[in-house]
Amino acid sequence: MACAAFEHARARRAILACNASPALRHARKGLRGALACRNVTGSRGRMEWLVILVLGGVAVWQGARLGALNRRVAELERRLAAGAGAVAPAASAVAAAAMQTAPEPASSEELLLDRPLPPDDREPLLLDIAISEDELVLDTALPEPSNDTAPPSAPPRTETAPSVRALRGPRPKADFRFDQWLAEKGFAWLAGGALALGAIYLVSFAAQQVWFTPQLQLALALALGGALLGASEWARRFSRARPPGHPLVAALLAGVGVVTFYAAAWAAHGLYNFIGFPVAAALLVLCALVLIGLSFLHGPALGVLAVAAAMLAPALTHEPLWPSPAVTLYVAVVGAAGFALAMLRRWGWVAMATLLGLYFWFYSALAADEMRRALMLLSFASFGCFSLAFRSPLPETPEHALGWRRVHGLGPAVGIAVSSVLLIFVWAAAAPSMSGRVAGPALISVFHIALAAYAVRGRLAQPSALIAAVLGLVGGCVAYLQVRYRFGPVGADFYPVILTAALATAVCAIAARPHRRWRIGAAGTSAIGAAALIVLASFTRENWHGPAAWTALFGGAFALLIAAWHAAREGPGPTSQRAVDFWVGATVALVLLGVESAFPPNARTAAHAGAALMFASGFAWRRWRVLRYGALFAAAVALAHALSPNLVGATLSGEIPLWGALVELGAAAALLFGAAYFATEAPRSPYGEALSAAGAIAVLIAVFLALRWFAVGAGAPLDALSESALRVVALMAAGHIMMARPGQELGRIGRWRGHVLLGIGLLYTLLSPTLSNNPWWGDPPARVSGPPILDSLLLAFAAPAAIALAAARRLYEHQRALARLYAIAGAALAFLWAILSVRRLVHAGDMATAPVGLLEGGVYAVLLLAAAFGVSAFARLRAAAHAEAPFTHDALRAMRLLAWAALIGAGLILLIVRHPWWGAQAASATDAAETGLAVLVQAVAVGLSLALGRALSRSREFDPARFAAASAALVFAWSFGHSAIRWSTHFGAMDDGAPYLGLEGFAHALWPLAFVIAGSALTARALGRDTVRAYVHDLEALWSAAVWPTLGFAALGLWLVWTPWWGMHPASLVTPAAAAAAFTALLVAGWLSVAAARVPHIRWRMPFERMAAIACLVHLAVASTLAVRWLYHGEAMNSAPVREVELWSYSATWALFGAAAFWLGLQRNDETVRWTGLAMLSLTTLYVYVLIFTQLTGFIRAATAIGLAVVLFAVAWIARTYRPGPRPGDLVNVTPGARREKRYGRRQRSP
Repeated sequence: MACAAFEHARARRAILACNASPALRHARKGLRGALACRNVTGSRGRMEWLVILVLGGVAVWQGARLGALNRRVAELERRLAAGAGAVAPAASAVAAAAMQTAPEPASSEELLLDRPLPPDDREPLLLDIAISEDELVLDTALPEPSNDTAPPSAPPRTETAPSVRALRGPRPKADFRFDQWLAEKGFAWLAGGALALGAIYLVSFAAQQVWFTPQLQLALALALGGALLGASEWARRFSRARPPGHPLVAALLAGVGVVTFYAAAWAAHGLYNFIGFPVAAALLVLCALVLIGLSFLHGPALGVLAVAAAMLAPALTHEPLWPSPAVTLYVAVVGAAGFALAMLRRWGWVAMATLLGLYFWFYSALAADEMRRALMLLSFASFGCFSLAFRSPLPETPEHALGWRRVHGLGPAVGIAVSSVLLIFVWAAAAPSMSGRVAGPALISVFHIALAAYAVRGRLAQPSALIAAVLGLVGGCVAYLQVRYRFGPVGADFYPVILTAALATAVCAIAARPHRRWRIGAAGTSAIGAAALIVLASFTRENWHGPAAWTALFGGAFALLIAAWHAAREGPGPTSQRAVDFWVGATVALVLLGVESAFPPNARTAAHAGAALMFASGFAWRRWRVLRYGALFAAAVALAHALSPNLVGATLSGEIPLWGALVELGAAAALLFGAAYFATEAPRSPYGEALSAAGAIAVLIAVFLALRWFAVGAGAPLDALSESALRVVALMAAGHIMMARPGQELGRIGRWRGHVLLGIGLLYTLLSPTLSNNPWWGDPPARVSGPPILDSLLLAFAAPAAIALAAARRLYEHQRALARLYAIAGAALAFLWAILSVRRLVHAGDMATAPVGLLEGGVYAVLLLAAAFGVSAFARLRAAAHAEAPFTHDALRAMRLLAWAALIGAGLILLIVRHPWWGAQAASATDAAETGLAVLVQAVAVGLSLALGRALSRSREFDPARFAAASAALVFAWSFGHSAIRWSTHFGAMDDGAPYLGLEGFAHALWPLAFVIAGSALTARALGRDTVRAYVHDLEALWSAAVWPTLGFAALGLWLVWTPWWGMHPASLVTPAAAAAAFTALLVAGWLSVAAARVPHIRWRMPFERMAAIACLVHLAVASTLAVRWLYHGEAMNSAPVREVELWSYSATWALFGAAAFWLGLQRNDETVRWTGLAMLSLTTLYVYVLIFTQLTGFIRAATAIGLAVVLFAVAWIARTYRPGPRPGDLVNVTPGARREKRYGRRQRSP
């Protein structure tokens, strides 16, 4: 028993130590059945103590041999890796050894796993129950206890060879995380590039020194390259010895080393002229070959660098010295080599680098006016991408951003599509030439269409490639025409070449036979593209009505009709039908344009009617539905020509004889009736009826022309305000008197005579005092007589309003509908009287011409809100006191509509038309008092809106009107805050468009966010009844919705608009106190951004918390940037130029800030903070790259690049190696030793 337990412990310790190797994991599975211990009968307590003592001795002994075991495990891993093909012999050896007796314990020189243990069929202990790596011990179900019962009799043992299990396949790759890739690999790439640039600039700076001779420069450059290669090899071996390491850093160090050799070779030629361009080109190509060789060790990163280096060799060795054919051949050879390397190693990034290199030389050829080279390189790039489809990905290839599986699937389509789009620039570049010929670009465009069609037919590319190729051809033609018309007529070959290209487009589209999912898109693009090419070719003819124009249109229509016939042969399904629709629709368009081109204006009515007849007959023959729509469109165009001046106007003016117009219209009507006959496939068909209606309209036009020889005209008079007011009052008073009283029996005339008089009076009020004879907007405006209030306005509006309201009250019990109409009319007239009375109080006798003042407009808005609040309060109080009183229910129903109208009207006035800051009032007519009162009016509007919402709060259910009132109160309060800030700095000039003063902009930026946070805090503490709580809930919903835009507005204002340095309206920091206040405001903005996340019930809370954290960090970053700027320039920070050292300071500040944010995100395991740090580092990297290429010089430039590289390398290394410790509540991985201890404890506690 002790021996078996001893062997079990030794083997299990060895297997647990070797868990990292997949092969040893397989060995552990194979030995699991042979490592069971036999239960010992007898006392259970003795057995447990015996196991504890044995395992304690094993632990002491195993600790002494830990170092030797590690070496032996490594040796066993190498053996298993080298002997992967010897699994079967190993299995036979294990089977043979299993039949022998277990030997004595191995000596210290023997390997623990060299000899297999014999099989054991005894019942396993708890120690032998396998637990997966991610399983907690306490979560594992306990087996039924079996130690207390006698073991069953063992069956006779049969000697069988143990089977060797197959090796476990590779674990599935973890989900891709872009932030992890960016931190670990992206920054390593950027750091490598920055380090290479820093080394180059450092060499360039040293070259300007006297002591640094060219020979010494080249020698040190070679030494630096060798050192970098040595460091790369050390990093590679370190990564293999201590995984995971950072293989990308090793690859980039090797790449930078070879780039240093590359730069030395270029310097020997370009700077010092030690060697000629052939030798320099050879050395540069040699460096690229070395990079290709290193790529087999370090992966595709160096392959990409090799292709880039080879592509740049001619540019770095003075390209004009190269013969043009040599450059073309060299680039083509490098492109072929790049595509070959990508296909051989299945490296998608290498293919991408090759494609970009070819596009780079395409642009160079285009800039040098080398059209043939540009076209050849584009064709080569497309064909190279097309060839990628012939290298299939491996089955076990994982899927990632630019893996070979994705490149194999999308590469051909992307290459053809991008090249087709780039061909547009070739078309535009060919336009200014002397001849203007387009044969070359057109041929290559058709080649791309044919290549795309072939790839689509062979299912090697997506049909989007064909769509892009057709669009590229059409776009190229359009670009050519736009540019060419500035230089002269189009080339002589444009017309035949474009018509041929259109025909080729249609043929390729039919031959492509795309999948049915893409059939509609491909057919639509090809049909529209071919039709557009034909139209463009026709429009280039000097005579649009000549045969060269309309023969091309009709011929193209016939060709597209044949394409539609071929498309219809593919099947009767809906996909084929829609594809046919596009071809037929293009045909219809060309036919209609051909009619416009071939026929004179006065004959186009009958011509289009004939086209409608042709389309309808075609529909009756082939049942192509677009022909029926084409017939309708042709009929509409025919009627448009019939009503145009070319026919009707010319007939009325005598240019066309009447009989000629009648013949034209009669023929058109007959043709349209015939089209209706063919388009009618069922009784009451809408298409047939529409066409027959078109024919009837044509007949009516003819009748109109026959009767149009006769015409007549008329006019109307006006009245005065007082006279009209007396008439209205007399009419309405008579009507009120003559209305039937309750219970009075009258005839029909008697019952309605009063209402007729009242109605006439109200109608007359509407027509005369309200509209035509109004003292404000009447034409001409009436004069108002009498003192204010007691004037003719009272007679014209208030008196009729009172009569109408009295009539409503009188009729409410027995004629409720009429009573409601009278009440609405009376309320409207009363409100109109109030508005006009305010207008007269402000302007006296100049009511018609004086503009509406700022304060006057605010009073109108307050009147609207007050009226709505009055109706709502009346309805609520009346309902509480006497629910069945007259107009109570009507007021309850109407108060929400009135609230909506009042809120909309007040909002338009106070927020747009007459806002005290940006309103449309005359700024020169306002002073400090008027603007101040207008600001206070907005505060009054806040109170009225809140009171209106409270009056509308009658239940706990959601009420849109109540919610609108709360929303309006918040918007008015927001506007009041901004207006108060503006008035406190500008007073009466606040609406003069003056610039912002001091830190006014900062106050505007912070006000909405602070207002929302404060309002939310106050609302959360509000108490009341259920109806009040519903209103509070509305306010909370508004705060939760408003916190999003206020956070964005604060960020926009403090980052872009009012920033003291680069803002559109920069704040002025003339004193240190102002600067301190500005920095404090930015810190407060950061605090408010974090505090905003505590607003309750925020929609999309998680994204908002992320945005708030990002805003806080950006506020701090802006504050640090402005602090650096202030330290350099003080109050001149807005206008002072930026120096080189200052530029370096910004990059250092941002890089350190981004690195700190990234580290903080790692420490707190905060994805948002980590991403923000990554974004800051990315932008800083871009900024530094721009700086070192454009502004920095000398040692500062080199130091900036190297410093950035150091920071990025540090971030990449930390991201690769840093693993945060467990936090409270986190699930901790249980080590094998801990699992074993748990099992012992479980075993001891088992009953």
